[in-house]
Amino acid sequence: TLLGTFCSIVTAYALSNIFHFRYKSIIKLLLYLALMTTSETLTIINYRIVSNLGWVDYGRGSRVMFGTDYALIMPYLINIVHILHLLITFNNVPKELHYSSKIDGASNWKYLWKILVPITKSSI
Repeated sequence: TLLGTFCSIVTAYALSNIFHFRYKSIIKLLLYLALMTTSETLTIINYRIVSNLGWVDYGRGSRVMFGTDYALIMPYLINIVHILHLLITFNNVPKELHYSSKIDGASNWKYLWKILVPITKSSI
């Protein structure tokens, strides 16, 4: 869960109002569409992806790159609900905090971990 939380925080920060890049709205739309799909559909898709990567142990002495544990952990590493929840939370933080941290010389990474994460710790 620690690695999943880290990935969700970084993804939500990249999609927040601080950064502007092409296709950001399309990525957000895809996240909302993935939220609307059923878990059974995602399970089938995840199985096909993991099987093509060679992470599924079929028994009978088959050679697997990482083992079945990775096949169970990796598809659920990123939680879409957590990303969207953090995205809404990060967008509600005033932009002036980011501007003032830039004036003080903080990088985006430092702003995320020293200012934004402690402010939104209750949501995380």
